[in-house]
Amino acid sequence: MRELYEGTRVGRQELQGAMILDPMNALFKDDWLIHDDVPEDMIEQVTVGVDPSGGNDEVGIVASALLNDGRFAVLADRTTTGSPAQWGEAVVRCHDDFDADDVVVEVNFGGDMATEVVKQAAERVHQRGGRDTNMIIVKEVSASRGKAMRADGSPNRLDAMIWGITRLSKIITHIPIA
Repeated sequence: MRELYEGTRVGRQELQGAMILDPMNALFKDDWLIHDDVPEDMIEQVTVGVDPSGGNDEVGIVASALLNDGRFAVLADRTTTGSPAQWGEAVVRCHDDFDADDVVVEVNFGGDMATEVVKQAAERVHQRGGRDTNMIIVKEVSASRGKAMRADGSPNRLDAMIWGITRLSKIITHIPIA
């Protein structure tokens, strides 16, 4: 066993008893991540990424921030299930809780529907006195290929985070993402 696995990842885990938590092909390594609160004075810009389910699974809702040192932070994962009215209001609450600059919505499923869900939710919350304005800035993005082609099995919360971070990285303006 030692000859076969000494000096390998499997060897570290099986021979030395080290906890290897990251899968070998993980998109993000745990040691890349900092699990701390983000001081408000470090936040330069905030967006809420939304990946509608297109069915009965979860709607990805993730607040992300660009920090003033150039790093990015995930502030919250508010992924939820429910009717369009319910998840639309969850997006608006997330936007308001983090004083976000905008919301970035994937429009592959239902086109303008997702954008309208968020705008109508902002109007309803405003009418109930839950926010000062009915205005909310929504940026639309679309994947040029279906999920099966670009990220088979990728959870909507991950896609929502990617949309938000991509928006904050200023890499795209109106370019479809594969």
